[in-house]
Amino acid sequence: MGLCCQLIHENPLSFHFLLVPLYILKTNHNHETMKSYINAIVGGILFVATFCGYLFVVPHILYFHEQHYLFQFSTEYWQHSAHLHGFFYPLTTFVIQFSHIPALGAAVWSLILTAIYFMLQSIVFRLSGRHDWLQLTVLVPAYLFSCTISLNTFPDTPVKAFIWTFAGWIAAMAIGRFLPWRKKDIQFHSPQPRKTPVWHHILSILLAISFMLAGYRMWSQENMTGTLVKTERAMLEIDRHAKAGDWDKVLETCDKLLASGRKNHLAAYLRSIALFKKGMLYDHIFDLPQHFGLRALFFPWQGSKNQAEYGHYVFEELGAINSAHRWAFEAMVGWGETAATIRNLARYNIAQGRMRVAAKFINILEHTMFYRDDAAELRRNMQAGSVPSLRDAMAHVPSEPARWDNVINIGADAKYVLNNDPDNEMAKQYLMMAMLLVNNSDAFIRNLLAYYPADKYPTLPRIFEEALILYRIKAGHTVFSAMGYNISPETEQRFGRYMNESQKGNKGTYTPEMKRSYWYYVQFILPKVNHNFDRVQPQVQS
Repeated sequence: MGLCCQLIHENPLSFHFLLVPLYILKTNHNHETMKSYINAIVGGILFVATFCGYLFVVPHILYFHEQHYLFQFSTEYWQHSAHLHGFFYPLTTFVIQFSHIPALGAAVWSLILTAIYFMLQSIVFRLSGRHDWLQLTVLVPAYLFSCTISLNTFPDTPVKAFIWTFAGWIAAMAIGRFLPWRKKDIQFHSPQPRKTPVWHHILSILLAISFMLAGYRMWSQENMTGTLVKTERAMLEIDRHAKAGDWDKVLETCDKLLASGRKNHLAAYLRSIALFKKGMLYDHIFDLPQHFGLRALFFPWQGSKNQAEYGHYVFEELGAINSAHRWAFEAMVGWGETAATIRNLARYNIAQGRMRVAAKFINILEHTMFYRDDAAELRRNMQAGSVPSLRDAMAHVPSEPARWDNVINIGADAKYVLNNDPDNEMAKQYLMMAMLLVNNSDAFIRNLLAYYPADKYPTLPRIFEEALILYRIKAGHTVFSAMGYNISPETEQRFGRYMNESQKGNKGTYTPEMKRSYWYYVQFILPKVNHNFDRVQPQVQS
């Protein structure tokens, strides 16, 4: 909870804020007045610390909750959610919605925690006649703050605490009037209260700050000194950029995360899409180790709601809108009605001509506070009959009785899209990469001959040439020469250098250039991929 240390480190000017209470104490000689100020000073520190913590230290937490819980201004939503999850669920989602604007969300959550602190102070004074000069009540909002900064916990605990504390405060206001030590003629009450030394007030503030710092220390240790938080923050930043269609930022953030040595499936998956969007897939996919193999191109269906909300990206870009719709629907089953999922379902149904279904999802967005503009835009798209950002590669394909998606192999789906949309460049590149990432050389050669014939492509991408050298070793020079492909002298020389380094027998001696080669991937990384995951061999017929 206590975020003062990190805030001072990130912004040294914030240290002067902590000196303000001490300056006030030094210049104020009215000790009775300070009794009324001390709680306000601690409450102000509490508000600023939690506000800055939400906004600067863990902003991804607010974003995550806002993206996964959607409040709707409708009686039906209130009744359904309260019946299904309890009375406090819609109240919590009401608070969560303000995090759509990060500063507003941070302010609302901080106000709730600060209000709880003030009400507890009032309850203590009303029932005991004494001020909590040790500031033990600050431990309660400290604990409640920790309940709101986990991705795996629904943050309803502070809302519950606020409601029950408010009820307790009302009760204390009423009961306190009848307690004997609240009457003037009882010895516990002094008509002329004893003056409290200034050092008591200073100690009270320092104790409150110490509780905050101790809370932050415990929280940072629990989260591996910020390592877990940095990974979570990077993942949600990647997701935010992907939703905004900013693929330059997606690539930049993915590269930073993966270059740090972390193995993150989401980053590897969205990095592949970003590389294609920038025309760099063939040239730069092996710049970083592909620890997920074929899974770097997609999310295989494993029944996980955490993966379900990301699976639609690749199919949307491929133009396989029906498959993207399936992933979005699975995400709604797992997470409920979230803003991103509802918006995607509306878009996909418009693209497929199912306007009545799309209208139902648009109606949900129209009953929210911050997504009404999106709903209005979708209404216009529905009237126009299309979504400008979507292209349905299967729009001209006659309806089939049924077609099962291959949920463990993106190569089969890419092949299906390519058969029906021969000019689909992403489907072609993903098909070829699927063959390379599982080292299925026979399927790679079949599709290379079909989509990159030697007479039309005298020059091939570097990784294709590196794969062809391996195929030449396997099939022999005669078979290779019959295909008509030429391998550049640069690639031949690079392979010679790779073999020289390979003969040294030390993996650590490979230069960065060699570690970015397809040969290094096949020799060192792919065996680990096959060991860690079930091997997926695309059964694709050219």
